[in-house]
Amino acid sequence: MDEIRLLAGPSVRMRAFVDTAPVLEKCLAARAGLGWIGKNSLLLHPQFGSWLVLGEIITDLELSCDSPLADGCGKCTRCLEKCPTAALVQPCCLDARRCLSYLTLESKKPIPAEFAGRMNQFILGCDLCQDACPYNQNPRLPERSAFQPCRQALNLDELLSLDETAFQETFAGSSLLHAGLTRLQQSARLVRHNP
Repeated sequence: MDEIRLLAGPSVRMRAFVDTAPVLEKCLAARAGLGWIGKNSLLLHPQFGSWLVLGEIITDLELSCDSPLADGCGKCTRCLEKCPTAALVQPCCLDARRCLSYLTLESKKPIPAEFAGRMNQFILGCDLCQDACPYNQNPRLPERSAFQPCRQALNLDELLSLDETAFQETFAGSSLLHAGLTRLQQSARLVRHNP
């Protein structure tokens, strides 16, 4: 934002958001020409796929607009077919109450028993719809290491043995802290009973 102030002047008004306010970032990004809303309900970019972190700067600057991109999904339905809980109820429409990513990351309620057996080995999140997407098969990876994809296997026994202090120390600086120990341990107990 400092660079914007250098270019636009100190009186420019702006605020930045990255999952910190109720901003419809996917829709805004699609309208801005950064991609289109895919059948997996995520923003899809032709080079980066849906492996994106969206951030916004809301400003009073008058800016020129890019044109929205055309829908690139065509007849593909791989993401809908891959969803283990049928959370993608139709193209571009996600029922979060069925989505393993929502249920393991955001929901404060216990994971419904009907979905416990469909968690496979996912303690946190799922992303099978993203794995199935052709645009995610060979995405152009970001240069900055902080934005590189990272999947980490967690040891169930170690996770279940942690107390809150050990959890905070073990995962300091990790996004796993967002989910919290209680949610992770609930998911770990469910996953332990899956084949």
